[in-house]
Amino acid sequence: MKKRTPKQIAALVCVILIILSYIVLFVVSLIDSTKAGNLFRGCLVVTVFLPILCWIFIGLYGQLSHKHTIADLDILQTGENEKYVRAREEMEREMAQKLEEESENSKESEV
Repeated sequence: MKKRTPKQIAALVCVILIILSYIVLFVVSLIDSTKAGNLFRGCLVVTVFLPILCWIFIGLYGQLSHKHTIADLDILQTGENEKYVRAREEMEREMAQKLEEESENSKESEV
């Protein structure tokens, strides 16, 4: 079995807690309908705020471990963008080498 990372564990716990809140809501609404309205509101709050708390936890984990996580705010500026930056740097190096070779060849032909 593959070792789970803290990010995966946090996401899994978040999903399990949301599912459990709706199971509890369902069971309580079958048994006692007077508390079902309050529990439904509570489930909606859990559905909204638990993923936000999970996102905050994953972001803090990334900050403390100095790793890039999905909770980082620059998520759209990394990944594919890094490939393009590396490719551009490589192309610039190649162009600089060609220019140096051409300038050396022109100097040699002048002499």
